[in-house]
Amino acid sequence: MDAGEPPDGCAVPRLRRRGARLPGGGHGRSSAGGAPALVRETSREAVRWLDEQTLVALAALPRPDYHPEWPGAARGRGLDNLPFDGAKYPGLSARLRPPTYFPTITMAERDAWAATGIDAELVARRDAEGTRTMGGALVAALVTSAEERGVEILAGRRVEDLAYADGCWTLAGVRARSVVLASGGFEWNPRLQAAFLPNPVTPISAPSNTGDGLELGLAAGAAVATMVGVWGVPVLADPAHVYDGHPSGRMANVELTLPGSILVDARGRRFVNEATNYHDLNKAFRTIDPATGTHAHIPAWMVVDSAYVARYPIGGTPAGTPPAWAQRGETVAELALRCGIDPDGLAATLAEFNRNAALGRDPHFRRGESVQDRHLGDATRPHPCLAPLEQGPYHAIPISPGTLGTCGGLVTDDDGRVLDRHGRPIPGLYAAGNVSATVFDDAYPGGGRPWGPRSRGPSPSGERSPDQLERTDMALFAVIYRYADDAAALDEHRPRHRDHLRGLHGAGHLVVSGPLAEGGGPGALLIFRAEAAEQVAGWLDGDPFKVLGLIAEREIRAWNPAFGAERLAPLPVS
Repeated sequence: MDAGEPPDGCAVPRLRRRGARLPGGGHGRSSAGGAPALVRETSREAVRWLDEQTLVALAALPRPDYHPEWPGAARGRGLDNLPFDGAKYPGLSARLRPPTYFPTITMAERDAWAATGIDAELVARRDAEGTRTMGGALVAALVTSAEERGVEILAGRRVEDLAYADGCWTLAGVRARSVVLASGGFEWNPRLQAAFLPNPVTPISAPSNTGDGLELGLAAGAAVATMVGVWGVPVLADPAHVYDGHPSGRMANVELTLPGSILVDARGRRFVNEATNYHDLNKAFRTIDPATGTHAHIPAWMVVDSAYVARYPIGGTPAGTPPAWAQRGETVAELALRCGIDPDGLAATLAEFNRNAALGRDPHFRRGESVQDRHLGDATRPHPCLAPLEQGPYHAIPISPGTLGTCGGLVTDDDGRVLDRHGRPIPGLYAAGNVSATVFDDAYPGGGRPWGPRSRGPSPSGERSPDQLERTDMALFAVIYRYADDAAALDEHRPRHRDHLRGLHGAGHLVVSGPLAEGGGPGALLIFRAEAAEQVAGWLDGDPFKVLGLIAEREIRAWNPAFGAERLAPLPVS
């Protein structure tokens, strides 16, 4: 850190590398003012800055937006963190907080392996090397980039107070002209939870998110907004799972999406599309029963049959082994009695659900009808999201409303300056991340949205070069596979097919892969980095599925991840 000493004695940090200038400033709308034009105009530039000026490595994630039916929705706008190679930076991984429960896989790998389980050998190798993925990869890259520039990181210094005098803030023995509060949300603070949130939640984030920064900002006179909002998720919690000494859990959206599961309340009734995006599913838990004044759908259970247990992992347990903390019943009635569920209600729900699921229908909640629903489904089954529950014994797993973090907090303007109750900037006080109020209010358009708007900022010069919107530094190609209608042959040769793709991934050619969610039968979407489409075609000609005639259709398209799926351009390669 290059620290100068201005006349008032307040250190002002400056951050520069290879002539880089940090994105900052803005001209859109504030965190209290709705969807900002600033995000649309400058987020691409902020990502480019991270790519060019830091060790952050991002790749396109072929997910659909969470509301594909909304105008302007697209696929592939999210970005995934590529693995951060711990072998190059010994000891770094040990300095960082470990993942709450995810193994060392990328988000793209998690999506691709949703129905099959993870590659244990790959995870073991990464763990041995100190490699980090997902948020850990992002933090590792940012910490290393900062320290390479001489930034000093002071860990273990709790900030108890924030005082302003003579144009400077004082905190934890440090004086600074400007302070950025970026301490996360308040989801682990029971007092703040009870004060602001509409229903109890089970946090699955870092237990250090106790609202310290929020309360420091409030003490400084800041205004707040969207305080009832959370980044919601349905949670399944192993009673033995502890993180940082606190009971925690894991997201249940994959388990609820796969065919052969339903979610019911104490009446034995379904109350939501189980495959909808996790944020909106979580909102269903807010419903109050006017007759009792209690939450109508808390508690809730995911119910599955033995065919589901045999086929899919549940809560981190391998396929074929139900979690030890799941309830079991040889019959539907026995299972209901063990859980305190109305047996008649559950029996009626299953009878109706099974009739419709056998036909690939869900007339009540339309499960599996959208691209988003099917993205994490099982593309190898007759329907990726629906199957009857007919084979006992049956199992029930408690599902709780949970959160990745709160998204209400300090009101900021487009420059990240914290505003007081009159809408005026508090001198030298900034906020970023979940300590600040989200620009999305109570919506969640797609994966990565809690982080994306926080990285916004215009070009340092305030201008754009003429080719800025058409330039990309990555040559990416999307491959669309549609499989032949031969489920037995596909299952038989799938291990060889996956080995071939993993080899391409290991060689750095295949960026991500996942099930094809659009219509036209089962298939896959793969993203390659290559010099030309012909090169991709050559790699795929050796795919066992291709050799054996199990690929009914193959398309290769140029893809610029900056534009989303609507900018996929067909290429003349079969």
